[in-house]
Amino acid sequence: MNENTTETTQMDDLSDQEIMYRLAAFGANTCNSSYDPKMKIMSDRFCNLSLVVLLNMWDLIDDKVKIRVINLNSKLLKTWINSFSEKE
Repeated sequence: MNENTTETTQMDDLSDQEIMYRLAAFGANTCNSSYDPKMKIMSDRFCNLSLVVLLNMWDLIDDKVKIRVINLNSKLLKTWINSFSEKE
């Protein structure tokens, strides 16, 4: 079995929801690096999605997009990190 056949089989095994998450992540990566103002708006909207939604595509999102998401949620992240230090 060649590499293309294996990849096709793996893609066939994905649920519809997993396909949508992958396509959204690829689109977000593309929009983030675009100079088109409409794409920038889409990228901004994507980065402001619920963290629960973004978690489903986190491994597929470029690091630059991840950094934007982290920066937009820095207060929440700091609170979360502090919650661990208080338990020690």
